[in-house]
Amino acid sequence: MEDQAVYNIENYTAPPAMQSPEIGKLAEALAKAQAEMSAAKKDAKNPFFKSDYSTLQSCIEAGNPSLNKNGLSVAQLPGSTNGEASIDSLLMHSSGQWIRASISVKPDKGGPQALGSCLTYLRRYSYQAITGQSSATD
Repeated sequence: MEDQAVYNIENYTAPPAMQSPEIGKLAEALAKAQAEMSAAKKDAKNPFFKSDYSTLQSCIEAGNPSLNKNGLSVAQLPGSTNGEASIDSLLMHSSGQWIRASISVKPDKGGPQALGSCLTYLRRYSYQAITGQSSATD
C-alpha cells in the first residue's frame, strides 16, 4: 500500500489574495492616472540623513486627483503583529477590481510614537509603490 499524504483542511488558511480575479479595467484606469499624475514634492527635510523627502500629505495631494478622476481610490489598513507595524494597501477601481500589497517593519523603539512613525513611513512608501508615483527630483 502506498503512503498517502494526509491533509488537515479544517485548519487550513488560504493566503490572502493579491488581486481581484480580473484587473483589466483597473489596469487601464491606472495607466491613464499615471499619465496625468504629478510627482510628489519633496516638502520635508530628514536631518539624520541630510536629505529631502516627500511627506505622506504631499504624495496624496499629488496622486489622488488623477486617481479619483479615473475611478481609482486607495485604502490603507494599519496593523501590528509580533511587534511589527504593517500596512495593507488596496488600490481599488470603481468596477470593483482591486490589487493589494502588504509591507511591515519592526520599530526601532517601543511605544505608540514609534509605532505611529512606522505606520506613516509605510503608508508613504506603500502609496507610492501601489500607484506608481515618483517623488520630484528637485
